[in-house]
Amino acid sequence: MPDNGVTDVVGMVLAILKQLTIGAFGGLEGIMSMNPAGPYLAAFNETPGSTAVYRAMASNYEPVKGSSLARIARDAGTDLIFAALKNDLVVPTEGAYTVAGATGFPIADPYVFPDSAGVDHGGYFSRPEFGEQLLAWLPAKA
Repeated sequence: MPDNGVTDVVGMVLAILKQLTIGAFGGLEGIMSMNPAGPYLAAFNETPGSTAVYRAMASNYEPVKGSSLARIARDAGTDLIFAALKNDLVVPTEGAYTVAGATGFPIADPYVFPDSAGVDHGGYFSRPEFGEQLLAWLPAKA
């Protein structure tokens, strides 16, 4: 969908509805599997570790200078929902690389886009830094 005032407002409304849904439909298994305090994630986080090297990218979205009022309002509304935790408009920033008690976490040296870049959750793939960092992380082939 194009990035404009309408999609920003729709995104903010959907984020609020998501939070209300989690509270109102606590018995829905799919939704509750995302509950950080729930039994599914607790069991998942206790699984044995592996030798894999994990990587993470994250951002703390802040509207850049000249952003529309709708983008500014969406950021303010999302910050309110996340109780002012840094976030990318969808997930808490540190949640991408720090999960207390979870196997494989914290992830060392995550790539976090600077706030000044104005990168939200849906904007990672379009950023040149994303591809550059992936290439830097991949092992070189002989």
